Amino acid sequence: MHTGLNKGYRILFAILVLCCISPAFGQDDPSVYDQEINPAFVVATATTDFSGIVPVDDPDGDGFPGETPSLAKPPKAVMGLRTMQAPIMLSGVGTGKKILFHTRLNTYWHNRTTNLRQMLTDNGYDVTVHAADESLPSLADYDVLAIINCIGAPYGLGDIHRPLSLAEKIAIQQFVAGGKGFFFTGDYMNTDMPKYNDVAAVFGITLANQYINYNVTGYPGGGYPIITDLGSFYWRAPLFDFYSYYNSAPQWPVLLKTPYNGYSWFVNPDHDIFQGINKVLMQGSAFIKPKVFGVATLRTHPTTGRPRDIPPTNGYPIVTALEHGNGRVMICGDTNFVDNDGFIQATNAGTDNQAFALNAFNWLAGAAVASTFLTVRPPTRPLCGST
Repeated sequence: MHTGLNKGYRILFAILVLCCISPAFGQDDPSVYDQEINPAFVVATATTDFSGIVPVDDPDGDGFPGETPSLAKPPKAVMGLRTMQAPIMLSGVGTGKKILFHTRLNTYWHNRTTNLRQMLTDNGYDVTVHAADESLPSLADYDVLAIINCIGAPYGLGDIHRPLSLAEKIAIQQFVAGGKGFFFTGDYMNTDMPKYNDVAAVFGITLANQYINYNVTGYPGGGYPIITDLGSFYWRAPLFDFYSYYNSAPQWPVLLKTPYNGYSWFVNPDHDIFQGINKVLMQGSAFIKPKVFGVATLRTHPTTGRPRDIPPTNGYPIVTALEHGNGRVMICGDTNFVDNDGFIQATNAGTDNQAFALNAFNWLAGAAVASTFLTVRPPTRPLCGST
């Protein structure tokens, strides 16, 4: 019996070593992610050409093409009673600054981001939500425009696309160029990808997924996560990391400021958005293309992240901070990392998602930077309706 088990472990070890030195399962052609398609550093430019956005057939909205049984679904952690020490900006830093959340039909993510808006309110921001099924209102009185996930109805909750009009796109570009801020979070759900990219492309960005035939399905107690080879079944997957991940949900990367193998997950780690930030938990993220690193970026790790360049180069942007004209833009490949449950998961994982979100809005709003360490006690249980 012991001989058989040892042989099995040797085979598993050989497979994992192979993953480390070769492209990920299913990535037979590394040129899918090569530097010609995704140049190392480019400047994002505003655009109104969205003809290249093609919907992906994923009727059950789980990220797998077609209707498929779910694989390992990350458990939802229950928030403990402990207090998290988090570096955040001084209370009231946003005083006099106004933020508009334009949600339109997306009541689902509106309800899931109440803690984000409350945190901003607690720090002095005047927060307004425009939830009517109407065009973008005048931005004249605001400092930051935020769109969370999309402005239509997500798949499974009506699946309605509300693309921005040309006039709205121009208004957003001019708003930012005039010295204001724009915050947008997309996600990796393929069925809703055209909705995300309708917004992201206003600043020349596209969100995309890796196309692979494996999934990360377990935590072995250290080292590489447990990987399940799906054979001939390929799917549009979120980003993974094979070194730094959340033990309770190994599909979720933990992005670290501290370098590993000579690389950090943070690009320009001394930037204002990273002040006091050491770790950020992503919870199912797309990546950004082309490789727009802007003035500061959270990225996949060049050696342990998936997708990755072969040979390792710069990784793939996940959250990128850009300067556009006199203003500022932040585009994210994940929405859950700033939602109600995401803040709870981040606290359990010991990461700085709340502080990072606040830093981001402070930077976008041009708020004064004055850091300190405050004790933050997130909700002790998920809000009703969170999943």
